[in-house]
Amino acid sequence: MKKASICIVTHVDADAVASAALYIACSGVDLDNVRALFVAPRELPKALESAAVSGCSKIVVSDLAPNPSNFGHILGIAKEIISKGIDVEWYDHHVWENEWIRALADAGVKIVVDRSTCAAGVVSKYVCRNVLEDLSRVACSVDLWKFDDWRAPYFYRIVEKFSTEGKWFELVRELVEKGLEYVLRDYEGVVEEVVSQELALISRSLKKVEVLNLGDVNVCVYVKDSGERVVSTSLMCNAMIGRGLCDIAVVVRQDLRSVSLRSRRCNVREIAKALGGGGHPRAAGAPFPRGWRRLLAVMAKSLGMKGLSRKLASKVIIGKLLELRGLVRDVCE
Repeated sequence: MKKASICIVTHVDADAVASAALYIACSGVDLDNVRALFVAPRELPKALESAAVSGCSKIVVSDLAPNPSNFGHILGIAKEIISKGIDVEWYDHHVWENEWIRALADAGVKIVVDRSTCAAGVVSKYVCRNVLEDLSRVACSVDLWKFDDWRAPYFYRIVEKFSTEGKWFELVRELVEKGLEYVLRDYEGVVEEVVSQELALISRSLKKVEVLNLGDVNVCVYVKDSGERVVSTSLMCNAMIGRGLCDIAVVVRQDLRSVSLRSRRCNVREIAKALGGGGHPRAAGAPFPRGWRRLLAVMAKSLGMKGLSRKLASKVIIGKLLELRGLVRDVCE
């Protein structure tokens, strides 16, 4: 008898890779009967709609949370999916509104939100019953930015390498079939390559950072183009904050698809919420409205530019931060 197929909808980072691998390993599903969608939070509604029509009998969401701007849409999609007889499970560790959890649970979603750990830790605890703890421990060390396990920096760089090539599921497959220790040994050379690229890019990138002073709060703004994907947003933010340039680090994609915020002092989730996003108090993000992007693209074209320039993208995000200056100061009290 053929096993039921599963669609996994998850984020695009080390925690997502680990949570997907753990769910597959612990649920016993055949890898060939798994479809995995690795998406940014802004793409969650579309990914759920895609999974709903893919023939899967179960949809598993991990390491992703709704935000105020899309929760109603997501709830509606979840209800429609369940009405078709498709099971939905959701494992996450981000900050949720209690009413969101209740509404999804009332709709029939099996939902677990546990902020004490990372998403891989949630899957390990509630699905695996703490089997395969090594992988969840390493993933949490990366995702919670503790790096208290010596394997975490290695795993982090291996994930970054696979991500730049869009080979998320290939790494999941290797983790399930061969295990964490094999992956760490087999890709040791990759780690050296990625670290070398990171150091060179960060050195160049820090020269392009703009610092915005909002009273007693300094905000770094960095525009990241497609050629700089090898350096993760968190690593770039850590470099800006670690060098004492600012209290809040903001990285915005040059195409203005998304903005990411990090801080050691301030609750950046509140800023992200004001921008239509969400996340953690110290690490959050938000999508840019499509209408904004279209308008800016038209403006750029009228000026004879092929796309949005770094300067224009920086000007846009700085303008939004200036509009929120009161909130920025409040969340850093």
